[in-house]
Amino acid sequence: MVRRRGWHGAGWPDLGTGRKCHRVRVAVDQDLSDLSAPLAGVREVAFFPPMTGG
Repeated sequence: MVRRRGWHGAGWPDLGTGRKCHRVRVAVDQDLSDLSAPLAGVREVAFFPPMTGG
């Protein structure tokens, strides 16, 4: 998504560099994943910033 629209990653510069960004968690179609997950056919993407509680 960062490559598609730069403003998505403005607050997280490491997302667009290919470097690991361990602070952000990602879910794809409600399953935890990582930033390298393919988006073809995906219906939902969620990003969890470091302050997300549980």
